[in-house]
Amino acid sequence: MKKLFSTLLSVLLVGTAIAQSQPQVIFTGTPYGVMGISSNNRYICGTKKGEMAYRFDIETKELITIQAANGYSDMCASDIMNDGTLIGINDEKHPSIYKDEEWQELPYPAGEWTEGLANQCSADGKYIIGHIQGKGSASAPYRIIPSMWERQDDGSYKYIEMPNPQTDFLGGKTQFISLRTISADGNIVTGVMMEQRGFYSQAIIYRKGADGQWTYETPFVEYSFNMSVYDEWRNKEPKTSDFIMSKPDEADYKEQVNNYLVAFARWQYQFFTAWKKGPEFTSVPLIMSDNGKYLAPTVVKSTYSYEDGDNKVETTHKDIYPCLYNIETKELTMIPEVKDFVTHSVSNYGDMLYSDNENIFLLMHDTKEKVNLTQWLNQNYNGFELTDYLPRT
Repeated sequence: MKKLFSTLLSVLLVGTAIAQSQPQVIFTGTPYGVMGISSNNRYICGTKKGEMAYRFDIETKELITIQAANGYSDMCASDIMNDGTLIGINDEKHPSIYKDEEWQELPYPAGEWTEGLANQCSADGKYIIGHIQGKGSASAPYRIIPSMWERQDDGSYKYIEMPNPQTDFLGGKTQFISLRTISADGNIVTGVMMEQRGFYSQAIIYRKGADGQWTYETPFVEYSFNMSVYDEWRNKEPKTSDFIMSKPDEADYKEQVNNYLVAFARWQYQFFTAWKKGPEFTSVPLIMSDNGKYLAPTVVKSTYSYEDGDNKVETTHKDIYPCLYNIETKELTMIPEVKDFVTHSVSNYGDMLYSDNENIFLLMHDTKEKVNLTQWLNQNYNGFELTDYLPRT
């Protein structure tokens, strides 16, 4: 399914611009947060936080609002199918679909699961992905697990257990995996994997094989980290107990704390220098093309500095630029020459979109040319001002 930013431009440039002298603007107004749009470009859905979910029909201009049953609510419409069926969470925070004027809860597997989120669906609504939260059993720890639901012949949904690797990309115990995007045909799914300590996350890509089985990969780890030295340096991390023996009200407590911070900063700088061999790739939000071919994270390359005696490591420089990962061929293309381009969406061909809240830019996949769409619309459509309809705050 497509998210609004990319598809609104599709509506502007494809659905109406060719046939009309002036592009059509679809504007639902704040404070309605836009979450998704159907693959057939007909429906927009979203949430007014704490109060309602909504669906807007672009064709008929009809706005349907779903009010919270008991005042404040975490109810959310996160995506929408081509037939107008909403997915998200209901008043009780359960993953649900909204159909026939009511929320219908999606099934949980056996266990003590308390809540979850239906995050996105395939174009025809056959597959829904997200996560569920809870203990699973009375003796189990609280968990967040990746989840899928598959529509059956009778229209009901069946819970599908997705691979949930217990070892994270740093070799620890996976904290959680939340599924975020799914291709139109339901064969490619992406999610966020959080490592055990909660400091780092990675994109995880699931691929459905011809036998119906799911495999997964975390492709950006090898580009960012030298994992052969990770355990060595993690074992050298200074322990607070080796530096801080006094109590907070004792005279030398502050000095001991500062000594620990200095030792930690020295270790952290040496650790980063040895371990971080390349740039990092954003895992939130996950930007995938509708056909499941491209993933387009933003690249962040940081430079660190440290002077002996300092109690913290300084980040002295950051390069930010786009990249394309071809899920089919596993080829990564980084584009460092296009600075400060934070990708918001990617087309089925690999073209990327970015907005700085003043202009919208298109980065062509073949030539790497950066086109100012705001100016292009103004020049080609009788002074049309696209920025009049973008938030400036």
